[in-house]
Amino acid sequence: MKEIVVDRVWGNKAAIKYESYNSIKIIFNCLKVSRHIKIILNIVMHCNVGSKLKIIYKSRRQPGIKYQLNPKFLNILNLMKTNLIGKLLMFALTSMLFFVGYCCYGQSVTIVNVVTGQPVPFATVILNQDLKVTSGAYSNEDGQLTILGHYDFLEISCIGYESKKVFIDEVKEVIFLKEKTYQLDEVIINSNVNQKDLLVGYSKEKKTMFYGVSKGIITAVYIKNSHQVAARIKSFVFNILKCKHRFACRLHFYELDLLTGIPGKELLTDDFVFFVEKGEKGAKEINLSKLNLVFPNGGVCVGVEGLGACDAEGNLLPIAASLLFESFISQEMIYFERPVLFNNKGWDNVNKRVLHDYTEVLKTEASSDAYRVPSFGLTISSE
Repeated sequence: MKEIVVDRVWGNKAAIKYESYNSIKIIFNCLKVSRHIKIILNIVMHCNVGSKLKIIYKSRRQPGIKYQLNPKFLNILNLMKTNLIGKLLMFALTSMLFFVGYCCYGQSVTIVNVVTGQPVPFATVILNQDLKVTSGAYSNEDGQLTILGHYDFLEISCIGYESKKVFIDEVKEVIFLKEKTYQLDEVIINSNVNQKDLLVGYSKEKKTMFYGVSKGIITAVYIKNSHQVAARIKSFVFNILKCKHRFACRLHFYELDLLTGIPGKELLTDDFVFFVEKGEKGAKEINLSKLNLVFPNGGVCVGVEGLGACDAEGNLLPIAASLLFESFISQEMIYFERPVLFNNKGWDNVNKRVLHDYTEVLKTEASSDAYRVPSFGLTISSE
């Protein structure tokens, strides 16, 4: 089999020798689609009828892409090249074939628990190139996703699992994650709280405008423990303003880092994903009793991560969507946001940013209603 390597620095003519080929393998090391099309057309025009043509696309950024022309289709192309109209048709068909194939290609992978073999739902996959986050995606409820974009390595993570870095030449159809082993501290629950169930946080605050969360963003609010005693977290409460599509969310609980004043250590040891249905409005209470979570003396940062719009089977949909929830006016620096899929800049204190924008950029004092906090709350129990 004749093997032709097409490097990105080679010209089209330098890669092709004008001779009749019976069996050809083409290895592309370049990314330019127009170059691929020209080379393929050139080779087809010099192939004998019935030739076998195998095309392999290789790149350090996106390996393993393969195109295979059906021999019958290749025969048709060879017959078409005998006249001008046929040549024009062949150009159109071949261009469409390779352009569509190139643009629509994506690496399909499944994220799986290495011990149980069960899929890891809604795992986070971050694409890194030149030590920078370029993009990211979530697996669906069956642990499946298609990776689109250029990258040097992937960072794969999910609450309850050890994060994993996979370089481009190590990416397989199945990627395994190992569950984390946690050393849990013993916590004594004080049963002297007057009420069995207490609502803490801000879900009952007077509502004003709204805030929301979209795919790949975590919105977090610090809820202080005014009772100064540890208790069980029974449920998470917030107020939905608008939800145009069924929307998947991941819940987070963080310690507040006293040195930086931003969310710190993740307290959840198991992943917890919930769904908001299309058209759902008003107060929504998420039962958390099975998680056996403790509301610590120092309070907790409650975060909602947007996973995106999804269908009834948990397949994420490629549409722009968001979940809008109510907020209240507060100048407290307790509202945080962090992008997950777009960059790695870390947490942003939203009200601090508002203060900076008004005083440093606009050179004016912000009105009181410029500061808002999402109306997140918790139900806690002493039992």
